[in-house]
Amino acid sequence: GENAGENAGENAGENDDDDRRRQELRKKTSPERRTKQSANMMTFNEAIGGFLQLGHRDLSLRALDEMLSLSGFHPNGRTWDAILSAPEDHHELEYMEGALRCIAKWNEHVALPVYEKFLFAAARLARRKAKDDTPSCMDVVHQRRSGELTVLYPGGFNANPDDVRFYEEDLERLEDQLIQRTAKPKFDDALFAELG
Repeated sequence: GENAGENAGENAGENDDDDRRRQELRKKTSPERRTKQSANMMTFNEAIGGFLQLGHRDLSLRALDEMLSLSGFHPNGRTWDAILSAPEDHHELEYMEGALRCIAKWNEHVALPVYEKFLFAAARLARRKAKDDTPSCMDVVHQRRSGELTVLYPGGFNANPDDVRFYEEDLERLEDQLIQRTAKPKFDDALFAELG
């Protein structure tokens, strides 16, 4: 039962903290919702993207959270495509932040283009804000830097270490622009040249 699972998790050591956290979160989900027979990846991915296109961002995030709560269900290319379809409007950052928080909650990796879309949405918002405003989304940046949110680079788990260093440096440069926003009246124009 649940007590046996908790005892096993407690004895597993510090390296199992993530697994234990994920198991505890899953316990909050009813057994009916955790069965593979009740859903499949295609259905969830269609729901994530479909709700988003209809303007129901909350339902899209709920579908993402529901999918990640299922044992054996992990984001795939279609999941990332669905999230990336978020319109570039004044709700974009709120949605992207919600999606990344959900992914971090379930200890999943996030594809590089999804995290970049979040950063660019944050940059657009910060550019319009007064210089003393710090967007709440900075918490997500700190989650990535602390390892709570892990970015999956091209090549996946077998990515070349030199490529990973290049991507890491690029992300840190973009993140630094956001973190320094409160101390600088304007962003470096080079960052916004990348936004197209």
